[in-house]
Amino acid sequence: MAFKRNANTKLPLSLLAYAAWLFAFNPCWADDQKNQFLELQNESDTTSYDLNTVQVIQPGKFSIKSTTIDDPDLIKYELKVLDTLQTYCSRPDGKYPAPADLLTLGPTDRPVKSITVTGVQTKKTIKSVSWPYPYRKLDKGMNEGFGRGEALCGGQDYFFPRQEITNGHQEKELFDCKRGLHGFFLYDNDDPAKVRTEIIFVEDLYYLRVCYAVTHEWPYLDSKGFEFFNGYIYKSSPETYIGQLYKKPSWESDRHHDYFNAESERWLRKPAEQGFAPAQSTLGDILQDRKDIAEAAKWYRLAADQGDGDGQISLGIMYYVGDGHFTDDDDDFQVVLKPHYRGSNVPQDYVQAYKWLTLAMAHSASDLETFTVIRRDHCIEWRDKFVARMTTVEIAEAQRQVAEWRPVVSGKMQPDVLPATK
Repeated sequence: MAFKRNANTKLPLSLLAYAAWLFAFNPCWADDQKNQFLELQNESDTTSYDLNTVQVIQPGKFSIKSTTIDDPDLIKYELKVLDTLQTYCSRPDGKYPAPADLLTLGPTDRPVKSITVTGVQTKKTIKSVSWPYPYRKLDKGMNEGFGRGEALCGGQDYFFPRQEITNGHQEKELFDCKRGLHGFFLYDNDDPAKVRTEIIFVEDLYYLRVCYAVTHEWPYLDSKGFEFFNGYIYKSSPETYIGQLYKKPSWESDRHHDYFNAESERWLRKPAEQGFAPAQSTLGDILQDRKDIAEAAKWYRLAADQGDGDGQISLGIMYYVGDGHFTDDDDDFQVVLKPHYRGSNVPQDYVQAYKWLTLAMAHSASDLETFTVIRRDHCIEWRDKFVARMTTVEIAEAQRQVAEWRPVVSGKMQPDVLPATK
């Protein structure tokens, strides 16, 4: 007879003591349990891949089982929808307007559709109530684009959808890391050769992380989906590419903002310390977002010295704004930015600002086009804000430094590296 656990089931004291002994005196066993799962957090849920369920089909191609559990707020919402749908079980078949209290997750990003009551005739009539969620964040696995709440009326059927909400949505997935393909099994025993797969989007973190965790090799991505510079980064440093995918801009201040940027820093640190300029400038962005301005300035300078356009524009703005202390001739743009650069140790220096913004502008015509026309125009706009305050001698000096500038060969982090002053 199978062992079933409910709310009143208590584990024998001996089992609890044994479990405590395993974790206390066998840390390797505890680490093995931790390493059994690859846990990936998203804006609205967390997916855990059980690495013990991997079944290799051929080199680079395998199946694996996953469980996705929504954030607590979404679980609460889904249970509320389920309870509401249950109240429609007594109604005749048909469509009914969705009540307004089901639209509590903010502005909808899908059409608000009707609640549908349907009776399916088999040996007995099985009644169900369904409603498509009007929020994309509630899409699930192979049903992406079709997330919905569904209540089965009568008997034990009430508990099935409730268990999936609280225990997580389980899938069996197919990864083909040599060809950039991914798909879902409809049933566990489906023939892998008949599983429908789709080409991976180049910014799919799950594909990259799962493939690497299983094969210990970075997977194939279709170069047609890359902007040129992103393709260069992935081929040169996959860790940097993943770090850039995790990075969240400062204006996206959702509850997971700090988590994603911490993950970004974790992936960027090694390539940045090894001297890869795009990793250094992105790490600077992470540190600036965290208000560690002096440390951000160090990484921007290392990247800028190697010719990285992002590092150059960030360093140029730092010299334009200064270290956060106001001066009598500050313009409106400087007044807005200065509080964000307090503690940078970068003095206000228009010669250096002119130099780095001008060098950054040159990237709009380079082979590794890191700047759009809009960003180039921003460089011109920012430079024009202070060039009128410069003397002819200062402008000539800045132009001389631009003409004589050459990128450094190595940008590895050294102790106590500080941005140059005039």
